Amino acid sequence: MNKEEIIKKLKILNLDKSKYLVISGASLVCHGIIDDTSDIDLSCRRDYYDEIDWKTKTGLFDTEIKYFDCFEIGPNFYTEERDNIEGFPFMTLDDCLELKRRENKPKDKELIKKLEDYLNNN
Repeated sequence: MNKEEIIKKLKILNLDKSKYLVISGASLVCHGIIDDTSDIDLSCRRDYYDEIDWKTKTGLFDTEIKYFDCFEIGPNFYTEERDNIEGFPFMTLDDCLELKRRENKPKDKELIKKLEDYLNNN
């Protein structure tokens, strides 16, 4: 999904946007760092997470996450720090970099370097 597709999906998402944060790949797409992503990862506070009635599965770091359509949500990476893009709350690039470092996936090594370079020069 590109930025336009992500925003379109977020517009039809029936969650309170003051209570979640778009993270990871979707945030990087909407910040213009990468071109596309296959899903939209979200994070929220634990109390809001418990209210969401989606199916559950085991996610990264062996934690429970909930999913629906192209969305996955978990309480692990929620922060009050955010960037507003077209009226939606997105993870900051600094926090995206920290998340990618924590995930420590070999495929993300180039992306981490790109983010570091971008943040150091802007």
